[in-house]
Order: sequence, then structure tokens, then C-alpha cells
Amino acid sequence: MLKEELSKTKISWLLLGILNGLMAFKNKHYFFRKIWSVPMAIMIIGIFATGLIFGVHDAYLFIYLQRDLGASSQMLSYFVVIAWGSVLLILPFADKIVR
Repeated sequence: MLKEELSKTKISWLLLGILNGLMAFKNKHYFFRKIWSVPMAIMIIGIFATGLIFGVHDAYLFIYLQRDLGASSQMLSYFVVIAWGSVLLILPFADKIVR
């Protein structure tokens, strides 16, 4: 009961903060036109789809590898360490790679 009341209180304060921020805009119609535009909708759908793909990948890959392919936990931990190691090695050069 207490958790529900706390979460409702947090949500109401969050909504009040958002509404207060929106009231500060002098030209609200321009703000909503920019937020609810076609490029923004495409970006939000793309972010949602990417998050869904990575969520399914992260949640079920290790289960599949262990149950169906018989991989050990040690091999999976090596897999994660090598993946993150390669990311950390490439990260300092990302700006040069992108250009």
C-alpha cells in the first residue's frame, strides 16, 4: 500500500514538473509541432525497435547458448569479456572512424 502511494506521488510530481515546464514555453504550438513531427516519430519508433531487439538478444542469448548448444558459463563469461574488451579498444578511435 505504501509503495503504491509513493509511486503515485512520484508520478504526480513528475507530471506536474512536465506541465510546469511546458507552461514556460511561450509558443506551445511550435513546441508540440516539433515534438510530434514525422522525423521525431520515426526516431522514437527506431529507438523502440532497437531497444526491443537488444533486450531480446540480451535476455535470451545466454539461455539459448547454454540449453540448446551446451555452452558452459565460463565460455559465456569469456564471450562477454572479449566483446566488452573490443568495444573499449575501439572507443578511443571512434571519432576518427566515423569521420
